[in-house]
Amino acid sequence: MNEVRTYSSTTLHGLGLVFHVPGVMALGSLLISLLTGEWYALIGFLSTAGVTLGLGQFLCRVFTPVNAVNVRAALLIAALGWASVSVVGALPFLLVAWYPDIPYQNAFAVRVLQDPGTACSSQYRASQAPV
Repeated sequence: MNEVRTYSSTTLHGLGLVFHVPGVMALGSLLISLLTGEWYALIGFLSTAGVTLGLGQFLCRVFTPVNAVNVRAALLIAALGWASVSVVGALPFLLVAWYPDIPYQNAFAVRVLQDPGTACSSQYRASQAPV
């Protein structure tokens, strides 16, 4: 039982450290959306930063690592971090999708910068999409 507690505490503390990365990235994206005037994205980035930084701080403060991270704990941190950061990383996209009047020029930027097939799903009006 003590071995499980040791792995759990070390793993959850490491997971808390991992959660700081998307929180800082969301704050950087928040700054960029402020500079470019994309006000509809603020709630998505702000909520993602709050959730990830808050959860990361909670996990780091409550669970203290008992010993050095070994291979087993590192694999658990990597697997749980990858899965949970993927879920939390989708939060800005979900919140922005609820905004009713997203300008179609932003979909043009997505089309130019990313795969052309993904831009069609992010456009407010597909008929106004640049060809």
